[in-house]
Amino acid sequence: VIASDLTPEMLVESAKLATTKGYTNMTTALADAERLPFPDASFDLVMSRIAPHHFPDIAAFLSESRRVLKPGGTFALVDNVAPDENTTPGFATSDLATADKAYNGFEKKRDPSHGRALTTAEWTRAIGDAGLKLTHTEHAPKAMDFATWCKTMKVPQDTVAELRTVLTGASGALAAFLKPTVKGDAIGFTLDELIAIAKKPG
Repeated sequence: VIASDLTPEMLVESAKLATTKGYTNMTTALADAERLPFPDASFDLVMSRIAPHHFPDIAAFLSESRRVLKPGGTFALVDNVAPDENTTPGFATSDLATADKAYNGFEKKRDPSHGRALTTAEWTRAIGDAGLKLTHTEHAPKAMDFATWCKTMKVPQDTVAELRTVLTGASGALAAFLKPTVKGDAIGFTLDELIAIAKKPG
């Protein structure tokens, strides 16, 4: 197993965690997901979890994932998705497009390194365009505590207030997607993660 990341500090933490858990079959590698430093057909499995919404070039990431997979190898993706007809049915296309833009803006205000969370439909097309055969998709709702979500990124208090206003004032497709809840001082919402599995043709 090779754990790769563009950030050296993350690799240090990965190595520490592996040691703590007694994993002896894992190494780390500094790597850009869009330019992987591995030979063709190197891996049985390529997996990316909660990262692609930071990648500037999804097509390059998928192309590289396909390149380093062995024939018949598996590509596995877990990432936050933006609202579309798959996650938030019953809304007009224009309403969903507006909610998509608002959701990605919400994420980027909290974390400037956020690029764009694709929709499920966009991921389906992109995976197919990369020459991978999609075999399974599912959505995994993830309950979030607003205060913790902000604290994790050390969001300044004025920005926290802006984010709170966006969340509590959400309506239409955005509200249906984020499902905000307010109980006293506690604010919660839900993110939607896509789990996608695909195969490289043998």
